[in-house]
Amino acid sequence: MGSNSALDEKNPKGIINARAETITEKPSFRSAVKKHRCLVLADSFFEWDRKGSTKQPYRILLQDEKPFVFAGIWKTCQTSTGLDIPTFSIITVPANEQINKIHDRMPVILQPDYEQLWIDDSAELNAALETLKTLPNELVKMYEVFPRVNSYKNESANLIKPL
Repeated sequence: MGSNSALDEKNPKGIINARAETITEKPSFRSAVKKHRCLVLADSFFEWDRKGSTKQPYRILLQDEKPFVFAGIWKTCQTSTGLDIPTFSIITVPANEQINKIHDRMPVILQPDYEQLWIDDSAELNAALETLKTLPNELVKMYEVFPRVNSYKNESANLIKPL
């Protein structure tokens, strides 16, 4: 979620991740978690294993390789010229044992039974917050991919194939 300050239209930047543990306390997220919860569709995500000056990306996906949704929150931020831009943040939790080998946090991948509850703004907030859980090891897999995946300029299906 972007801060209350104006965004730059050419390079709008918000806060990409919101910690589940503090989401109701942080001023940038407090209102959005109550009334602006959303689902972010994905089929995988990337984390980088930092070893000294090198970074090795890993693709992380469900074992069955099906699409899933991240738990998110959204709001509209205004650019310096008055243009409203919708922004969102993905909620994170401590990583499961497998992902923790390369990163201590991971996005909340909602179990299908929790998706409707998460986006129901009329639902009890505490009930919605209970859906923000670490996905168990056995439901995910990960593998190394080409470091070129780090740039939007590189487009090829080969970038996400296992090394």
